[in-house]
Amino acid sequence: MNDKIIIKALSDFFVEMGKIYHSKWLKKTSDENKANFLKWYEDIKSEGISADAINNGLANVKKLGKFNIYPPTSEQFISLCKSLELGNSGKERTEDLDADKQADAVYRKLKALYRGLWDRTQEDVDVSQYSVWMSTIRESGISAKGILSAYEQVNKLGQYRNYPPTINSFIDIAKIIESEKEIPFVENAYVIATSGSKDINPLIRIARQRFGYYELRTESGNKTKSRFEDVYRQVIIDFFDGTIDIESEIRHSEPEKTEISQSNKKELLDLLNSITNNKAAS
Repeated sequence: MNDKIIIKALSDFFVEMGKIYHSKWLKKTSDENKANFLKWYEDIKSEGISADAINNGLANVKKLGKFNIYPPTSEQFISLCKSLELGNSGKERTEDLDADKQADAVYRKLKALYRGLWDRTQEDVDVSQYSVWMSTIRESGISAKGILSAYEQVNKLGQYRNYPPTINSFIDIAKIIESEKEIPFVENAYVIATSGSKDINPLIRIARQRFGYYELRTESGNKTKSRFEDVYRQVIIDFFDGTIDIESEIRHSEPEKTEISQSNKKELLDLLNSITNNKAAS
């Protein structure tokens, strides 16, 4: 790793930070600014952050709403650089940057919508929760369009009228929308599974089998609903992973219904009449 190149990239970063954040970035004295630069340099070097990663990190700091008011700490910046290096593998990926921007925007919309139920901090964002949100969204691979579509769907689902979705639930919704397949949302699965309808989505039929068809018919309540949703969520995961054989599982998904032929019906009626007549005679 070329120290001169790193120092040049970090110097450019410090200049830009000073222009953007002014007194929130610059220290009161020249010695304090030098000490701050050396600390950043040591942190950057010890974590193996490249000059390209610093430049990409700077571009993201400017785009992400998380840093609209306050500059990043060295820990936050290093974490951002690492995630970019892992995701980009040295190539510029506009799609990823767009997804990051949309994920940031949706996080803030969910905070405005649910307030303390989503993010308890009274300041910008809860750094810990925000970091989990951003990293989980990145790992899921969903696009900026998928993130926005999932947010719009959350607003339509009654289950989230008063309480926010979990991050995994949000990602489930986004993946289903992006798949463009006729897959019911997890939030609607229990109602469909217990509706008694004969025309049921294959994935829900498989979940019904895995859960237990008899148990689903005889048990009720929020715990049962929650358990069934967990089973259905795993079915969806298996489907997207390509580890599920729909035709094979559906073939054994529910008990076959025995059809009674007309001749069998006649035999049963004759037997019933015979029993009835015998009782009358006695």
